[in-house]
Amino acid sequence: MTSRPPSAARTVRLLAGLLVRRFLNRSRNRLRRRKEGTPAAKPGRTGTGRKAGFGWAAVSFFAIIMAFNGVNLSSSLLRNVRNTIGPVRDPAGLIELSRTGYTNLLRASSLRRGGHRTPVAEPDLRKAFASEIKDKSPETRRATMEELLDQFHKRGASGFVSRDGNDYFLPRLAGWHSAAAPRIWKTIGAFLLVLSLTWLCLDFGNGNQDLGRVEWTLEWLFTMPVSARGLFTAQLLGYAISEPFMWCGAWPVLVTIFVSAGWGWLSIVMGGAAAFYLSILIASVRVAGETWLRSAFAPPRLKNMQALFTVLGTIGLFFLIANVSDSTIATKFCSWAMQWPDAITWMPLMLPARAPSSTGGAAAGAAMVASLVIFGFAAVSFSSWLVRGGLLSVSGAYVGKRRSTKGSSAGQTTSRAGIIPRGIAGKDLRLLSRDRNFLVQTLVVPVMIIGFQLVIHGGIVQAVRTEFQQAAVLAFAVGGYVLIATALSVLSVEGNSLWMLYTFPQSIPQILLRKTRLWIAIALIYTLVVLIVCASVNHNLQPGDAIFAVMALAGVVIYAFIASGIGILATDPLETEVRRRIRPEMVQLYMILAAMYAHALYAPSAWTRLAQVVLSSLLAFALWQKVRDRAPFLLDPVAAATRSISLADGMIAALAFFVLQGLCGFAFAANGIPPGLTLFISFVIAGALVVAFAFYTFWRTKTPGVLFSVGLRRAAGDQSMSFAGALMLGLAGGVCAASFACAGSFHPCAA
Repeated sequence: MTSRPPSAARTVRLLAGLLVRRFLNRSRNRLRRRKEGTPAAKPGRTGTGRKAGFGWAAVSFFAIIMAFNGVNLSSSLLRNVRNTIGPVRDPAGLIELSRTGYTNLLRASSLRRGGHRTPVAEPDLRKAFASEIKDKSPETRRATMEELLDQFHKRGASGFVSRDGNDYFLPRLAGWHSAAAPRIWKTIGAFLLVLSLTWLCLDFGNGNQDLGRVEWTLEWLFTMPVSARGLFTAQLLGYAISEPFMWCGAWPVLVTIFVSAGWGWLSIVMGGAAAFYLSILIASVRVAGETWLRSAFAPPRLKNMQALFTVLGTIGLFFLIANVSDSTIATKFCSWAMQWPDAITWMPLMLPARAPSSTGGAAAGAAMVASLVIFGFAAVSFSSWLVRGGLLSVSGAYVGKRRSTKGSSAGQTTSRAGIIPRGIAGKDLRLLSRDRNFLVQTLVVPVMIIGFQLVIHGGIVQAVRTEFQQAAVLAFAVGGYVLIATALSVLSVEGNSLWMLYTFPQSIPQILLRKTRLWIAIALIYTLVVLIVCASVNHNLQPGDAIFAVMALAGVVIYAFIASGIGILATDPLETEVRRRIRPEMVQLYMILAAMYAHALYAPSAWTRLAQVVLSSLLAFALWQKVRDRAPFLLDPVAAATRSISLADGMIAALAFFVLQGLCGFAFAANGIPPGLTLFISFVIAGALVVAFAFYTFWRTKTPGVLFSVGLRRAAGDQSMSFAGALMLGLAGGVCAASFACAGSFHPCAA
């Protein structure tokens, strides 16, 4: 009896489910860490530890945060749209007001003066309508106010109606069902178009792990007895269902849009259907584009393509955020979109903007169904046609060419990049020059993020131009942010070739130290450029401001070693997934430590800044001591140095205590608390927080012998002082110190 092959529908369902399962496993495992057995408790070699089971909780938490951001993003957009289109009239000609504006209007129109009802004065009307124009741009405030005043003069308070429901977090737009609907379609459609193009660019950019690799996930799928059409259909559905941008971005945005049109709880279903529609379109373009790029370009060219898509996706993401956070940009964008022709809203990526409307929703729904069929069929057919002669048309992984320089003797060839130094630093520089995607992610995207912050928050630019201390903080922030993508990855970029470093006639710490020096030089270049630019635009420079520039440069050097040390200790070089090689919490630790140094730049005392530099330098030294201890075990998945309390742990605690007591002291002094009491309370709060967090960290990492190491427990057979005796000795010392302080307060000199 021969088994029948599975049907086409069952094959597509199984393969699509396999792709979705792979995505879910990757998402959960990025937030999980490996449990390591303690060598002292489990002698001998054991199997590789399992992963800690908090992945689903962490994924759900981040999904909720992203969904909330999507709702907030779309709510801000809808408020900007409402402010741009001006007063909206319902079918009866009534102008819709907010609940606050309508209440103010009724209160102003019911005023009595001298026991008689008198006409409402225009200043009172303008005051009542002030809430309706406060969020509008200056060029639309006057026109809106004139239209509201004209409506009141013609029809009085009965010419207005109040909006129902919560109008702030989930805005309502009556314009969906009025003559203003086409303007709303075009504005919302333009936003969805930018959102979809950004989504697509990010999928082709740093969000696509397979595009820049030599291996391709589709290769092993082609070994199965399934047709090419079935494989591409399964891949399309897998991409559409497992797209995080749909679940955490497009769905919340579209739900908010349907709520604004009055769909109520049905908005969840309608928004989900519209989001899945966009996901199908994006997945169709992604499948066809990925297959075409794979068949037309070699892997090095694909890296360049990824770099370009990463830059375009980042720009689009910044534009979306700026469009809802900056009223000027939002007003200009909405005004520009409203001038588009009405026919443009029938573009497939803009069709969901017409769906909530009662006038064009049915036609938009039919057009969306037709677009799904056309795009899906075209993507599968085009991809199948591309692989009709074989899956790969470009042979070879990374093909290089030997080129001779001008003036070289016959037969002698040199590298095209002759200026690149030799050694381990030259290897990383060649990686930057060859892998454009890595170059963009490490050196270009951080600069774009900092530049975006400067554009959105204009107060930063003004502060930098007037006070050089602020410029030093900005310069350190730029250099420190560059180190996140460079020095923190000093070990993870080696990947599967780490074993080759063990064959060199130098120790691993020395090699990693040379790599760190390269990233120090690059980060210093960024920092120097920012300092020079800020100094050139600052007309209030003083000779004493040079200390802030020195502090910023010294901080970049110190925190480069701290970042590389944390990155080396937090990297699992045996992890196959690149994004999981560095634990996310260690990146957050570096950012917290860098923020502590930035706090020192604001300190008024030179001694406080010097203490911060000294403590940070000692922390860098302590971290590299731990690097030397871990270096021999980098390639062993089981064996590791015994975990214990080290100098680095103490330096982090001391640094945290130093910053926390300074922050608490500043807060208490600003509230008028006496200096002595301020110092006492600050030390107690900072000490309690640092001790509690330190013990929690040691418990979470299962560090053995913590109580014994800090002196809270005696070893077996130890005849030294008991815990009660040590406590009494400490109290006695504290009483003696307090008595000296009290005696000094009554001294005539002290008075």
